[in-house]
Amino acid sequence: ARGAAEGDDGAAGAAATAEDDEESSLEQTQSRLLRMKDFAGVLEGDIRLSKEALEPARQAAVQAAQQVSTNEATSFGNLCRNPAIIERDEVAMSSLRFAVRFVDALGAADGADAAAAASSSEPLAQQAMAAGGWDSARGQLDAQSFASFSAKVVGSVESVEKGRLRPDDWASLAALGGAARQALRGRPNAPSSAVTSYTVVRHLANWATQFAGFLEAHGELLRKQKQLEAVRAEAAAAQKALDEDFAAALADAAQNLPPDVDPLALRALRKRLRGKGSVHLPEEALVAALQRCQNRDDDAESLLAKIPAATAALAAASDPQRLAEAAADAAAIDGRALRRVAILLRSEDLLAAARRTAAALRRADKEANAELRKKREAREAEAKAKAEAEAKAAAERAADAAATT
Repeated sequence: ARGAAEGDDGAAGAAATAEDDEESSLEQTQSRLLRMKDFAGVLEGDIRLSKEALEPARQAAVQAAQQVSTNEATSFGNLCRNPAIIERDEVAMSSLRFAVRFVDALGAADGADAAAAASSSEPLAQQAMAAGGWDSARGQLDAQSFASFSAKVVGSVESVEKGRLRPDDWASLAALGGAARQALRGRPNAPSSAVTSYTVVRHLANWATQFAGFLEAHGELLRKQKQLEAVRAEAAAAQKALDEDFAAALADAAQNLPPDVDPLALRALRKRLRGKGSVHLPEEALVAALQRCQNRDDDAESLLAKIPAATAALAAASDPQRLAEAAADAAAIDGRALRRVAILLRSEDLLAAARRTAAALRRADKEANAELRKKREAREAEAKAKAEAEAKAAAERAADAAATT
């Protein structure tokens, strides 16, 4: 028998260990899920800040692009008639290199890879002049071609927002725009410089600088948004796995439980007890407590905490003879409690004990009343003696005063 009991204890211990392992695994998944959700919250905050920073960069890029309009056709034509200045002016070189790369990137997005590759073999000045509509054969600017070029520049921000400019080209354009920014900052103030002599160079350099800043800010925003999407997808997968594991665990637990016991309430009760170190209560006690409390785990926990007192009370109630004898000690037992015990013991098999209990109650009441009467009489006698002594003292004081007079 002892071996069987030990075997049952071992099985119960193994089941408890398996349950703890399962609970630990679920808690680890929940912890990882919470970390991912926290990280997603951080990314959402960063994205809000990035959007706030993007709008000023967007407005600056749009305003700079609008300066490169058809009004700059004359300035661009004059620049093309003096191509040598392009080669020796760093601002002109960097801004026109940016413009050529931008036009090529739009062309590549439209499928004109061959044209872009062909133009890249020519000198930069020739590429820039061709991109702006300069007709080398006739030695003049084609107004329609320059209008097309300036329209691309003016619509540069829109080309990014509507996906006409591939994200793969953003990094190279941002780098070229950074070079134009550096060249513009270090440009010489000589009257013969291209940026001083040709307004189109100054406007193209400003556009390259602002548009590059917009691309950097927009690219940063997109990276954070993609990262947020990835984190959300991973969190959704983890949540799904957690839900499936949790549902499977509850289904397994429900197979061994009465139909009126909620496995989720049982799990919550176990967690409560484990948090307070009460991990050795048998499963039957937890199930009975939940049945008694209609699956309220907090009430079930309170009920289980009263088991030791309930066990002691049951032991006392199982021997009413001893309980009745104890009732004779009225000084140690409250009379109302004894009356409740007497009522509870009123049954055929315990009637004699109930009668003895009632008699003990009567004796206790009689003795208590007698004790109270004695105490009252003693207080009255003490008060009477005190009054007589005070009266006597007053008479003596009056006699002494009369003799003195």
